[in-house]
Amino acid sequence: MPWANIFEIFIILFAVIDPPGIIPPFLGLTSRMSRDQKKSIAA
Repeated sequence: MPWANIFEIFIILFAVIDPPGIIPPFLGLTSRMSRDQKKSIAA
């Protein structure tokens, strides 16, 4: 399994287990995206 897939799975599990804790990484990773793109990703 490639590292990218493992990283994605970890992020998904982290988001499910600790929703408030994922807010800072989400904001950091999507800082250059438009509001519509952020909504799409969050959904």
